[in-house]
Amino acid sequence: MNKYVRAALVMPIVVACAIPSLIWSDQLNPAARWIGIAIFAVVSAWVARTKGFDDEWHVHKNFRVAVTIGYGLRLLVSVVFPIGMAIDVIPGMISAGISGLNISGHSPREAAFGPVLFATLFQGALLHIMLWLFIGVVFLVVRAVNRKRQMQPHGFAVIMPAASNALPISEGNLR
Repeated sequence: MNKYVRAALVMPIVVACAIPSLIWSDQLNPAARWIGIAIFAVVSAWVARTKGFDDEWHVHKNFRVAVTIGYGLRLLVSVVFPIGMAIDVIPGMISAGISGLNISGHSPREAAFGPVLFATLFQGALLHIMLWLFIGVVFLVVRAVNRKRQMQPHGFAVIMPAASNALPISEGNLR
């Protein structure tokens, strides 16, 4: 896959994975949330097209399989709202606490742009750390399975007679 195509695919995947968090935080500053997701999508797309990522993607099949499984499952749990929302709630609470996002006493929509943006970026980072740890585990499993497959013999053994015992082919030997 071309690195630019991969980068273009990463952006909507990041946005789709953010849906559960968007639902949880629907009353917070929408501009800050969407700008944070856009920043994260652009950075993720940039990483996906770097030489290091591109080399790993093309050279190591196990890496490619692990990343595909990891992001595929993340997309799946993002659309299955109870699961996706359960995965997003703890990092969301941690990021809200670290960013100092305190909405008590006023409307959540009035929450300052900066803390909401920071909370969105921080939560995205936490979720991606969790995702890449999962991808690392998947990579180890895929690599172990592929190594085991490579060690299994394929086909059947061909037994050839030793050269000293072989008879030269002539009409007398064919009878």
